[in-house]
Amino acid sequence: MFVDYATIYFGGDNRKGFTQLLDTYKAKLRGNEIDVIHVVMGPIQRIEGFDNLAHFMYYAITRSEPGLPAWFHIHCDDSLQLYERRQWGAEFLEEWIKNGVFLNEIFERVTGMPEAAGMALPFVRNETDELTYIHNPLTNQGFCCGKITHSTLAQLRAQELEAPVSLGAPSFTVICYIGTKPARYAEADICALQAHPDNNGAVFQLASRFHALEGGTAHGGLNKATTQKPNCGFFSGMSKPVQGEYASFSAAPGTIFKMYGPESINLLAGTPFGHLINPEQSDGGMPTVAEIIKIAQTIPENWTDNLQIYFHEEIDVVVGQQTKPPKSWQARAETEKRQFILRQPLNRIHQIPVASFDWANLNKADVPRLSQITQQMLCGFYEGTLLSAALHGKRKIFLTAVGGGSFHNNLDVILAAIANDRNLGIIQKYGLEVTLVIHEINAQERVGCWVHVIDGVYKTPDFEYHGADLSTPYIVRGKFNII
Repeated sequence: MFVDYATIYFGGDNRKGFTQLLDTYKAKLRGNEIDVIHVVMGPIQRIEGFDNLAHFMYYAITRSEPGLPAWFHIHCDDSLQLYERRQWGAEFLEEWIKNGVFLNEIFERVTGMPEAAGMALPFVRNETDELTYIHNPLTNQGFCCGKITHSTLAQLRAQELEAPVSLGAPSFTVICYIGTKPARYAEADICALQAHPDNNGAVFQLASRFHALEGGTAHGGLNKATTQKPNCGFFSGMSKPVQGEYASFSAAPGTIFKMYGPESINLLAGTPFGHLINPEQSDGGMPTVAEIIKIAQTIPENWTDNLQIYFHEEIDVVVGQQTKPPKSWQARAETEKRQFILRQPLNRIHQIPVASFDWANLNKADVPRLSQITQQMLCGFYEGTLLSAALHGKRKIFLTAVGGGSFHNNLDVILAAIANDRNLGIIQKYGLEVTLVIHEINAQERVGCWVHVIDGVYKTPDFEYHGADLSTPYIVRGKFNII
C-alpha cells in the first residue's frame, strides 16, 4: 500500500513554528491528503515552559487526542548529539509518548472524564470477587478499585492468637535514597516499586491523612468541596511531593474509590481523637496541637487499641516510574504537577493507609506530650500494618517513614515505632519480608540517624545485621536477616 507522508524537521528552539507546522499537517491528515507525519529531530535548545523535549513533544502531539496516534513517526537525526539525547530524553521519546501520562491526566485516564463538581462515577461491584471496578468508556478499559475492610488494632491482636502461621523466611531491608542518579532512583521510587512485576500482590503502607486521603483533598472530592477550599479533588492531593502522595497517584483507581466511593474513612474513629477528624473537609480536618494536648491529658494508656486499620486490597497500579528523580525537595515541589511518569503494565497491589499528627513541621512548639502521643499512635499503626498484612496472608510489605517527609517529624520517634520488640516479633513469627523505603534527598546528615538507630536495635540475639552500604553514594541498604 502506498503511504503519502510529510516530514517535519524540528531543531533549535522554534517551538511556535513547529507547533504551527504540525497543526497544518494534521489538517492535511484529516483531509486525507497525507497518511503519516514523520518528525526528524535535530539539535534542540531549551524550550521555555517544558522540562524537556519529551514533555513538549507529548504536549504538541497529544493535546487534541490521547496517546500516540498511528500517524506519528519519529526519528532522531544523527546531528542530535549524545549529550542532547540525554538532556532532552530524545532517545526515549517514542517510548515515553506511547506509555507516558502527566500526573494531571491520571484521573481522566482512569475514569474517561475530567474531574468536575457534581460528577457521578460509575463504580461497579462484582458480586463474585466482591471487588469494585471502574470502566473508562473512551478506552474501553476497566480498572480494579479493590475492596476495603477494616479492623481495630485490638481485633487484629485477638486474631493473631488464632493464626500463628509462618509465611516464609523473615527479613528486613532498608532502602534510603540520598542522591539523584536515575538508574538507582527506580529502586526507591514508590511508583516504580508499586508497578514492578516482582511486587505484584505486595502490601504497601500508605502515609495519608486521617481520612486515608492526601492533604488538600476531601471525601467526595469536588462534589463536596467547601467554598473556602473548592479545589479538593483528586489532583489537589499533590500538595507535597512525598511517597504517600505518589503512591496514591500510582494506584489511582483505589484512591479515586476512597474519594468518590460511598463510605468515608476515619482512622481515629473510636479513639478519644476521633471526633476531631472530618473526612468531608480538606485534609480530613487535621487537629491542632492545642486540640490534641487538651484531650491527651486524660486518655488511657491503651487508647491505640481502637486505631482503625484498613486493608485496601487488589488495587490496579496505573502509573509507574518517574522519568527523572528530583535534585532537591524544592525542585521536586516546583515540577511535580508537570512530572512525566511512565504507565506500566497493570499490577495488583494492596495498601494500608496510616497517618501521624503534624507536630514538627507546621506545629513548631516543642510539646513532649504531643511527641509521646504521636509515638504511641505510630507504634499502633506500624504494628497494625504488619498484623493486617500477615493475617491476610501477605508476607511482602513495604513500609514508609510516616510523618518523616511532609511533616519532618523526629526520626528517632519514627524509628522507635518501627524497630521495636513487638514488631520484630511479628516479622519473625509470620516470616514477613519487610522493606522500609525512605528518601533523604540531599540530606545525607539524616542518613546517619537511620543507620545508627536501626543498627542498635537489630543487634539482638535473634538478628544478624549485615550492614548498610554507605560506600554507595546513592542508595543506602541495610538488610537484616532473622536467624
